[in-house]
Amino acid sequence: MSFKNVVSKSELLREKKELQATEVVDRILSTKKDVLIQRLSEKTDQAAQTMSKYLASLTEMYITFQKLYLELGEEELVLLSKTQEGKLELNVKHDRFMDVNYTIITGHSSSWILPFTGSIYELFNKGEELISSIVDAAWTRNLVLKIIKDLKDTDRLMNAIERIAVPEHQERIAYISFVLEEREREELTRTKKVREKLVKSVV
Repeated sequence: MSFKNVVSKSELLREKKELQATEVVDRILSTKKDVLIQRLSEKTDQAAQTMSKYLASLTEMYITFQKLYLELGEEELVLLSKTQEGKLELNVKHDRFMDVNYTIITGHSSSWILPFTGSIYELFNKGEELISSIVDAAWTRNLVLKIIKDLKDTDRLMNAIERIAVPEHQERIAYISFVLEEREREELTRTKKVREKLVKSVV
């Protein structure tokens, strides 16, 4: 039995509904892509700012460390660093944006031992700023990479829909429509012949 013999109006209706649903998905993906591109633009600017902040914090920390090194010497600095081991805490929060899962990490120091000099206090503050800027820069970079990956996945899906799924549905709809029209013409021709025979037999 050929496909031509089994096509029906219900099959045509089903194909049209599937085509409509596919086109709706394509429009949703297109909207998602636009939003992700806008978000990526914002986060790219933010990534540049966080990187600048990180480099500035690193420079300041290095200068402050050099001053304290000259003031205290190597042995005192080693002892001071040992008293502060394990004082960094990281807070982790999970979030989601347009199907992109990402983690927000914030770092802060817990219970610094009170420093005895202004130089030590300054070093601790610069250290906190540096840690915060490192975490911020890493998080922003991670989010940018996730958005880029999701953009690629969305593009791939849209290409599959626009180049494969939609044309296939359109082709099937055209074929079914053609077969149904041919069937109607054949039926009309048959009906005319039967009518002509009936007319001739009556005459």
